[in-house]
Amino acid sequence: GIRITSNGEILVNENTARSYVDGAGNTQTPKLQVEADDNNSSAISLTWNSGGGSAGRRASFMFARTADGSAVSNNSVLGEVLFMGEGNSTLEKAASIRAEVDGTPGTNDMPGRLIFSTSADGSDSPTERVRITSGGVALFGGLTSQTSDTSKLAVQGGDSNIGIIQVHAGGG
Repeated sequence: GIRITSNGEILVNENTARSYVDGAGNTQTPKLQVEADDNNSSAISLTWNSGGGSAGRRASFMFARTADGSAVSNNSVLGEVLFMGEGNSTLEKAASIRAEVDGTPGTNDMPGRLIFSTSADGSDSPTERVRITSGGVALFGGLTSQTSDTSKLAVQGGDSNIGIIQVHAGGG
């Protein structure tokens, strides 16, 4: 069933709102929560049933952040998807995908970056592993910027075993 709490949370298949700690360490109690005891009842679907119209049209799930009438600023987090699992009666963070402002925004200008993070064994704190900048540069190994050249791929690490493997069509 559906329940609306006195705090305005919409709960599907649950009676009590669940809180969790987000990637910035803030406790959140989502206003929409869908839970189930089977894997057939906890999915959320967005479907656009139209074959007509513009090819660029799509079903969308959006994260949006406003700044009360002024522009968000460089490094503002625009949204985050957290992947969590129960560790021992608590939800532990395993990985995240975060979108941030990557430069100075303005009218018709919102530079963005994506950050992919995973938690190491023995941790529940995702650490940045890959960053894709507003300029299309992919940074690996904890790099947060690229200052010395213009390549589109940069890798940092104490391990000198960095390689690229090319697989040819046809098995060779």
